Formats: sequence, structure tokens, C-alpha cells
Amino acid sequence: MSDRGELTNADLVVLWDTGSRSYFGDAWSDGKGRISLDRQQDYELIEAKQKADGFYLTFKRPFSSSDSSGGNRAQLDLSKIQTGVQRVLMLRPDTPSPTLPPDVQTLDVLAPNVIIPTQETTYWCFIHQLPENIPKNHIIMYESVITPGNEAIVHHIEVFECSPEMRDVPRYSGSCDDKMKPKKLNSCRHVLAAWAMGAEVRWETNLPLLHILTVCRRNTGAPTLEDQMVF
Repeated sequence: MSDRGELTNADLVVLWDTGSRSYFGDAWSDGKGRISLDRQQDYELIEAKQKADGFYLTFKRPFSSSDSSGGNRAQLDLSKIQTGVQRVLMLRPDTPSPTLPPDVQTLDVLAPNVIIPTQETTYWCFIHQLPENIPKNHIIMYESVITPGNEAIVHHIEVFECSPEMRDVPRYSGSCDDKMKPKKLNSCRHVLAAWAMGAEVRWETNLPLLHILTVCRRNTGAPTLEDQMVF
């Protein structure tokens, strides 16, 4: 576990073997990626299982630990590392789902079929025009709409409302960092909704929805730099 999915300055669970015996330990890495075992071993191994598609570990630890990541001198030497990142929501409050009024309507703001570039992080922006002559509504809840199987690559989503004076609507679906994107998108800066992995907005929020044009920005990360995925 680390702030940005890196192997440096991380809290680690390590499994290794000497050829005749396997070991499981609580470890940490410094800024150069050197791994040391923790003095205080907080992780408890529950199960280790070899399957056809890989090796599986089940373990647990207290959510809050008094360990200050002070390692001992038992450093581990690794000859080959294959890495990947999996974002996980570690703590979710036990909040019941709200009961919505019977006259609630839903509006999906969906990205077109986008091929995620082979880079670590992508910010993708696209224009979504709401129906003409839409009456005043109030947003009482918003949540993500993510294609099953793509949950691990969508980190956060933002929906911006454009200025009501902007009548000439540019069409755009591309990188938010593209210098060739329409300059009129600079008028779409009012944050209407923001979602991040594990986040929800309860129905008491009650935000007004008046204007007809929104820009949606999605932050994604390719699962590997060699793969391309469509979301």
C-alpha cells in the first residue's frame, strides 16, 4: 500500500521462500525501493493457495496500527519484480442507501467508446448536451456509471457546467490536455458533480440543474502500459 501505487515508500506484505521453506512478513520500503521487515508484524496470514491462474494469499491486519514503519536490518534481496497496481477501498462507512422519492428521474452522462491510450494516466474530456428546453430540476444524488470490468481503471469523474451564455456548442471528445481542444471549453469550469472511487452523494444534497451543456472529465489509468481498453 502506498499513496500513488508505487513500490517506494510503501507498506508491504511480502511472501518469499528459500527453496525449502516459505515465509510471510510485514515489510516496508524506503525512497529507493529497498525492502526491510517491520519490527512490529501486523499482518496475519490466513490462507495461502496455489491455483491454475496464480498464487492467492488471504491475510488481515488492524486498520489502525501503532507501527511507525521502523524496519529492522533484515533486508530482502529480490532478483526479479513484476508489478501492477490495484486500487482498493479499504474503509467504507456503514451508511444505508437512501429512499428516493417516487418521481425521481435519472440522467446518464456517458462517455463515447474511448480507447484508453497506453500511458499511466489519462484525463478524457467530452461534451454532453442535455435535451433542449429542459425544465429546472434538482440533483438529489449522483453516482458513477462504469462498464463492468473497468472499475479498476476509473479513478475519478468530474462533471462541469458550461456558461449559459455559450450557445455555439463545440463538439469534442479527447484528451483534456490537448492544446487543440476548443477554447470555448474554458467556459465550462463550474463543478456540477465530482465522484471518486468509493464516493457517493446522498439525496439531501439537492443541487439545481438549469443549463443545457456539461463537460465530463474522467481520470483513468491503463492496467498495463501495453494494453488498450475501451470504456
